[in-house]
Amino acid sequence: MGSALVITTDGVIAELEMPKPGPHLKFMYRAMGCELVEVVALRPGLDMWLDEEGMRNDSVNMLATSLARLFGRRRQPYYGTALLAGRRGADAVGLDEKAVTRIRWLLGQLTAGLQELDQ
Repeated sequence: MGSALVITTDGVIAELEMPKPGPHLKFMYRAMGCELVEVVALRPGLDMWLDEEGMRNDSVNMLATSLARLFGRRRQPYYGTALLAGRRGADAVGLDEKAVTRIRWLLGQLTAGLQELDQ
């Protein structure tokens, strides 16, 4: 099955088990605490889903924005809770253990860099 990584606007990262392949919108809505999502393709096989209502709350997700910039998405900040998942065809799928480990490492590096900027 695999996992999804949820990144909140305050930098908390949670790993959730993705359901079997198929429609995942209800899972995403629950995991992100929202009712409307949009997707940003970071690279083939890796998508970042965002709470589309996050912009209304003016809650920039600095960690998700920094991650997106690593993948060349430099035009805008990203708002609200983010969920990272794989993609197979048109379906969202869970990330395997190796991908989760790599992404968590990247997020750790970004978190450390953001903390240095705050000091």
